[in-house]
Amino acid sequence: MCGRLQLSTDPDEIAADLGAVATERTMEPRWNVPPGAVIPIVVERLEDAAPDRTRRRLPHLEFASWGLLPRWARDERLAAKTFNARSETVAEKPTFRDAFLSRRCLVPVTGYYEWSHAGGRAQPWRMHAAAGGQLVMAGLYEWWRNPDGSWRLSTTVLTAPAAGHLAQVHHRMPVFLAAAARDAWLTVPGSRAEAIRGLHDIVADVDPDTVARHPVGASVGDVRNDDRSLAEPVAMPI
Repeated sequence: MCGRLQLSTDPDEIAADLGAVATERTMEPRWNVPPGAVIPIVVERLEDAAPDRTRRRLPHLEFASWGLLPRWARDERLAAKTFNARSETVAEKPTFRDAFLSRRCLVPVTGYYEWSHAGGRAQPWRMHAAAGGQLVMAGLYEWWRNPDGSWRLSTTVLTAPAAGHLAQVHHRMPVFLAAAARDAWLTVPGSRAEAIRGLHDIVADVDPDTVARHPVGASVGDVRNDDRSLAEPVAMPI
Protein backbone atom coordinates (compact mmCIF):
# COMPACT_ATOMS: atom_id res chain seq x y z
CA MET A 1 0.00 0.00 0.00
CA CYS A 2 1.08 3.59 -0.62
CA GLY A 3 -1.27 5.99 1.11
CA ARG A 4 0.69 9.07 2.18
CA LEU A 5 3.29 11.06 0.21
CA GLN A 6 5.88 13.78 0.66
CA LEU A 7 6.23 16.35 -2.15
CA SER A 8 8.87 18.98 -1.57
CA THR A 9 10.59 19.56 -4.91
CA ASP A 10 10.03 22.46 -7.29
CA PRO A 11 8.10 21.43 -10.45
CA ASP A 12 10.89 22.77 -12.68
CA GLU A 13 13.37 20.51 -10.89
CA ILE A 14 11.07 17.50 -11.26
CA ALA A 15 10.70 18.17 -14.98
CA ALA A 16 14.46 18.60 -15.42
CA ASP A 17 15.23 15.41 -13.48
CA LEU A 18 12.82 13.37 -15.61
CA GLY A 19 13.51 15.03 -18.96
CA ALA A 20 9.95 16.36 -19.16
CA VAL A 21 8.46 19.56 -20.49
CA ALA A 22 7.87 21.83 -17.49
CA THR A 23 4.54 23.30 -16.45
CA GLU A 24 3.72 26.88 -15.52
CA ARG A 25 1.92 25.67 -12.42
CA THR A 26 3.68 26.13 -9.09
CA MET A 27 3.67 23.72 -6.17
CA GLU A 28 4.22 24.38 -2.50
CA PRO A 29 6.24 21.79 -0.54
CA ARG A 30 3.96 19.23 1.10
CA TRP A 31 5.05 16.87 3.85
CA ASN A 32 1.89 14.84 4.43
CA VAL A 33 -0.12 14.30 1.24
CA PRO A 34 -3.17 12.01 1.45
CA PRO A 35 -5.21 10.40 -1.34
CA GLY A 36 -7.51 12.91 -3.00
CA ALA A 37 -4.82 15.60 -3.11
CA VAL A 38 -3.34 16.94 -6.34
CA ILE A 39 0.11 15.52 -7.12
CA PRO A 40 2.60 15.85 -10.01
CA ILE A 41 2.78 13.16 -12.67
CA VAL A 42 4.65 12.81 -15.96
CA VAL A 43 2.65 11.74 -19.02
CA GLU A 44 3.53 11.52 -22.70
CA ARG A 45 1.82 13.68 -25.31
CA LEU A 46 1.96 13.32 -29.09
CA GLU A 47 3.05 16.64 -30.53
CA ASP A 48 5.36 18.36 -32.99
CA ALA A 49 8.98 18.28 -31.87
CA ALA A 50 11.77 20.64 -32.89
CA PRO A 51 13.67 21.05 -35.13
CA ASP A 52 11.83 19.19 -37.92
CA ARG A 53 8.29 19.28 -36.46
CA THR A 54 8.11 15.49 -36.51
CA ARG A 55 5.23 14.11 -34.46
CA ARG A 56 6.71 12.49 -31.36
CA ARG A 57 5.60 11.44 -27.91
CA LEU A 58 7.11 13.88 -25.44
CA PRO A 59 6.95 13.68 -21.62
CA HIS A 60 5.10 16.51 -19.88
CA LEU A 61 4.75 17.35 -16.21
CA GLU A 62 1.07 17.55 -15.23
CA PHE A 63 -0.95 17.64 -12.01
CA ALA A 64 -3.57 15.01 -11.19
CA SER A 65 -5.89 14.14 -8.33
CA TRP A 66 -4.66 11.06 -6.50
CA GLY A 67 -7.35 8.41 -6.90
CA LEU A 68 -8.15 7.07 -10.38
CA LEU A 69 -11.54 7.90 -11.90
CA PRO A 70 -12.28 6.00 -15.11
CA ARG A 71 -14.61 7.75 -17.54
CA TRP A 72 -17.51 5.46 -16.63
CA ALA A 73 -17.37 6.28 -12.90
CA ARG A 74 -20.76 7.56 -11.72
CA ASP A 75 -19.26 9.98 -9.23
CA GLU A 76 -15.98 10.94 -7.62
CA ARG A 77 -16.48 8.74 -4.54
CA LEU A 78 -14.80 5.85 -6.36
CA ALA A 79 -11.45 7.69 -6.08
CA ALA A 80 -11.30 6.96 -2.35
CA LYS A 81 -10.67 3.31 -3.23
CA THR A 82 -8.43 3.67 -6.31
CA PHE A 83 -5.32 5.53 -5.19
CA ASN A 84 -3.39 2.23 -5.46
CA ALA A 85 -3.58 -0.47 -8.15
CA ARG A 86 -2.25 -3.95 -7.47
CA SER A 87 0.23 -5.00 -10.16
CA GLU A 88 -0.98 -8.60 -9.93
CA THR A 89 -4.53 -7.72 -11.03
CA VAL A 90 -4.23 -4.36 -12.82
CA ALA A 91 -4.70 -5.98 -16.25
CA GLU A 92 -8.03 -7.54 -15.23
CA LYS A 93 -9.72 -5.00 -12.95
CA PRO A 94 -12.27 -2.93 -14.91
CA THR A 95 -11.22 0.24 -13.07
CA PHE A 96 -7.61 -0.01 -14.22
CA ARG A 97 -7.29 -2.27 -17.26
CA ASP A 98 -7.88 0.35 -19.99
CA ALA A 99 -5.41 2.79 -18.44
CA PHE A 100 -2.91 -0.05 -17.98
CA LEU A 101 -2.86 -0.58 -21.75
CA SER A 102 -2.74 3.02 -22.90
CA ARG A 103 -2.48 5.66 -20.16
CA ARG A 104 0.68 5.24 -18.12
CA CYS A 105 2.55 7.85 -16.13
CA LEU A 106 5.42 8.44 -13.76
CA VAL A 107 4.66 9.54 -10.20
CA PRO A 108 7.70 11.36 -8.74
CA VAL A 109 7.77 11.92 -4.98
CA THR A 110 10.34 13.03 -2.44
CA GLY A 111 9.20 10.29 -0.10
CA TYR A 112 6.27 8.32 1.21
CA TYR A 113 5.15 7.01 4.58
CA GLU A 114 4.26 3.51 5.66
CA TRP A 115 3.32 1.97 9.00
CA SER A 116 4.71 -1.17 10.61
CA HIS A 117 2.71 -3.00 13.28
CA ALA A 118 4.27 -4.91 16.15
CA GLY A 119 3.14 -5.56 19.69
CA GLY A 120 -0.11 -3.74 19.11
CA ARG A 121 1.71 -0.52 18.20
CA ALA A 122 1.83 1.24 14.81
CA GLN A 123 5.16 2.85 13.89
CA PRO A 124 5.32 5.24 10.90
CA TRP A 125 8.36 5.20 8.60
CA ARG A 126 9.52 7.63 5.95
CA MET A 127 10.78 5.99 2.75
CA HIS A 128 12.99 8.00 0.39
CA ALA A 129 15.58 7.55 -2.35
CA ALA A 130 18.80 6.21 -0.84
CA ALA A 131 20.87 8.27 -3.29
CA GLY A 132 18.79 11.42 -2.85
CA GLY A 133 16.47 13.01 -5.37
CA GLN A 134 13.12 11.62 -6.39
CA LEU A 135 11.53 8.24 -5.98
CA VAL A 136 9.72 7.52 -9.23
CA MET A 137 6.71 5.20 -9.10
CA ALA A 138 4.77 3.53 -11.89
CA GLY A 139 1.33 5.07 -12.28
CA LEU A 140 -1.75 5.19 -14.47
CA TYR A 141 -3.93 8.15 -15.36
CA GLU A 142 -7.46 8.83 -16.59
CA TRP A 143 -9.64 11.78 -17.58
CA TRP A 144 -13.07 12.06 -15.90
CA ARG A 145 -15.76 14.61 -16.63
CA ASN A 146 -16.82 16.64 -13.61
CA PRO A 147 -20.51 17.47 -13.09
CA ASP A 148 -19.83 21.02 -14.37
CA GLY A 149 -18.51 19.64 -17.67
CA SER A 150 -14.82 20.22 -17.02
CA TRP A 151 -12.31 17.37 -17.19
CA ARG A 152 -10.37 16.04 -14.21
CA LEU A 153 -7.00 14.33 -14.58
CA SER A 154 -6.62 11.55 -12.01
CA THR A 155 -3.94 9.01 -11.19
CA THR A 156 -3.09 5.88 -9.24
CA VAL A 157 0.16 4.29 -7.99
CA LEU A 158 0.94 0.66 -8.81
CA THR A 159 1.96 -1.58 -5.92
CA ALA A 160 3.58 -5.00 -5.64
CA PRO A 161 4.54 -7.43 -2.86
CA ALA A 162 7.23 -5.79 -0.74
CA ALA A 163 10.81 -6.95 -1.23
CA GLY A 164 13.96 -6.85 0.89
CA HIS A 165 14.00 -4.59 3.93
CA LEU A 166 10.76 -2.90 2.86
CA ALA A 167 8.89 -6.09 3.75
CA GLN A 168 9.90 -5.49 7.38
CA VAL A 169 7.59 -2.47 7.40
CA HIS A 170 4.66 -3.45 5.18
CA HIS A 171 3.72 -6.34 2.90
CA ARG A 172 3.16 -4.00 -0.09
CA MET A 173 5.39 -1.43 -1.79
CA PRO A 174 5.05 0.93 -4.75
CA VAL A 175 6.42 -0.27 -8.09
CA PHE A 176 9.60 1.83 -8.26
CA LEU A 177 10.99 2.71 -11.68
CA ALA A 178 14.75 2.91 -12.13
CA ALA A 179 15.89 5.39 -14.78
CA ALA A 180 16.35 2.60 -17.33
CA ALA A 181 12.76 1.37 -16.86
CA ARG A 182 10.89 4.67 -17.20
CA ASP A 183 10.75 4.89 -21.00
CA ALA A 184 9.67 1.26 -21.19
CA TRP A 185 6.84 1.89 -18.73
CA LEU A 186 5.58 4.95 -20.63
CA THR A 187 5.70 3.18 -24.00
CA VAL A 188 2.26 1.96 -25.04
CA PRO A 189 2.47 -1.85 -25.37
CA GLY A 190 1.53 -3.64 -28.57
CA SER A 191 -0.76 -6.10 -26.83
CA ARG A 192 -2.19 -7.03 -23.45
CA ALA A 193 0.21 -9.98 -23.19
CA GLU A 194 3.16 -7.69 -23.91
CA ALA A 195 1.93 -5.24 -21.27
CA ILE A 196 1.69 -7.98 -18.63
CA ARG A 197 5.16 -9.34 -19.47
CA GLY A 198 6.65 -5.86 -19.34
CA LEU A 199 5.14 -5.11 -15.94
CA HIS A 200 6.30 -8.48 -14.60
CA ASP A 201 9.86 -7.66 -15.72
CA ILE A 202 9.72 -4.20 -14.13
CA VAL A 203 8.48 -5.58 -10.81
CA ALA A 204 11.13 -8.31 -10.85
CA ASP A 205 13.86 -5.69 -11.36
CA VAL A 206 12.82 -3.41 -8.47
CA ASP A 207 15.78 -3.01 -6.12
CA PRO A 208 14.56 -2.26 -2.58
CA ASP A 209 18.05 -1.15 -1.60
CA THR A 210 17.59 2.00 -3.69
CA VAL A 211 15.05 3.01 -1.03
CA ALA A 212 16.16 4.13 2.44
CA ARG A 213 13.90 4.44 5.47
CA HIS A 214 13.81 5.82 8.98
CA PRO A 215 11.17 5.99 11.73
CA VAL A 216 9.22 9.22 12.12
CA GLY A 217 6.88 10.59 14.73
CA ALA A 218 3.22 9.71 15.15
CA SER A 219 2.13 13.20 14.06
CA VAL A 220 2.27 12.12 10.43
CA GLY A 221 -0.83 10.05 11.09
CA ASP A 222 -2.96 13.22 11.19
CA VAL A 223 -3.35 14.77 7.71
CA ARG A 224 -3.91 18.16 9.32
CA ASN A 225 -0.19 18.16 10.19
CA ASP A 226 1.95 19.24 7.24
CA ASP A 227 5.42 20.58 7.98
CA ARG A 228 9.08 19.62 7.58
CA SER A 229 9.33 18.11 11.06
CA LEU A 230 7.14 15.16 10.01
CA ALA A 231 9.96 13.80 7.84
CA GLU A 232 12.63 14.04 10.54
CA PRO A 233 13.92 10.75 12.03
CA VAL A 234 13.02 9.84 15.59
CA ALA A 235 14.36 7.23 17.98
CA MET A 236 12.47 3.97 18.00
CA PRO A 237 10.53 3.39 21.24
CA ILE A 238 12.07 0.73 23.43
